[in-house]
Amino acid sequence: MDKKDKKISTVTFMYLIFTLMFVSAVLIGNVLASKQIGWGTFGIPAGTLVFPLSYIMSDVVGEVYGYKAMRRIIWIGFAFTILQAVLMTLASYLPYPIWYQNNEAFQTIALSAPRILLAQITAYLVGEWANAAVISKMKANHYSKTNSKGAFSIRAVVSTLAGEFLDSAVFIPIAFLGVNPTNTMIASVILLTLIKVAYEIIMLPFTNWLVNKVKHHEEIDHVDLNIKYNLVGKVQNN
Repeated sequence: MDKKDKKISTVTFMYLIFTLMFVSAVLIGNVLASKQIGWGTFGIPAGTLVFPLSYIMSDVVGEVYGYKAMRRIIWIGFAFTILQAVLMTLASYLPYPIWYQNNEAFQTIALSAPRILLAQITAYLVGEWANAAVISKMKANHYSKTNSKGAFSIRAVVSTLAGEFLDSAVFIPIAFLGVNPTNTMIASVILLTLIKVAYEIIMLPFTNWLVNKVKHHEEIDHVDLNIKYNLVGKVQNN
């Protein structure tokens, strides 16, 4: 493990900034997901515009601080997603003045069907976990074999491909099985994955620059050696 890992157990100011940005992207994406963007005969959730930002933040945090630090952020995002759903549901049922004409429109957005909410939170956990685990495991494997940390760009693209594919492959069947034709759902999974991975590739120069800056500033370049990629419980040595 790199000697620069001396501060890995400390929650730094920059780590808090990444946590804030990640959670903000997730919450904004949850709201935008109720809007559909037309793409030929397909409808793409508007959340696609912002959700890839959460994967970029995941790449940066996982690359610099390691899997355990990223897992903490994933659960913070999950907790705030549940809180958002509870508060929006509560707000939709609170009394409103007689002159207020938009309560039904607000309820349409706030009261997402339980099936959609289940799809969102399940896909979020699976996709974010896969993204964090893949980037960590690839870095650890390369370090174990070569004693170097290899190319971050390859890890970023592969981890995003895994995370975004699983995110879409979990969300769409849970949300739309029995509603949309199977071929439409398969095409939507592929299209959403390609769009999000393309977003990652376009942003790679910036992401690379940001990762290098953060490593230098934080004096951290963590490698996860001999850990278990649990979503819950201790990340123990094998």
